Amino acid sequence: MPRSRNYVNDSAQWAAYQERRDEELGATNRESLQQLHTAVNQAAAAGDPIAVQMMTGAGNALLTNLARHFTNRTAELKQ
Repeated sequence: MPRSRNYVNDSAQWAAYQERRDEELGATNRESLQQLHTAVNQAAAAGDPIAVQMMTGAGNALLTNLARHFTNRTAELKQ
């Protein structure tokens, strides 16, 4: 079990969490995900039916939807 850290306040704990998350994910990954999210939302607004299916408020859900789409599409193409 990891050792608990003592923080001055909740803000310090939150800042430490964000720093660890950024080190693990990298700022580029978050920026790329935001760009993807924006592009999907714009395509959906323009009427793209696939983008409408992908729309979601959360980045992880968007990635899950994309994975599901391509998994289903692969199965269709193999038939």
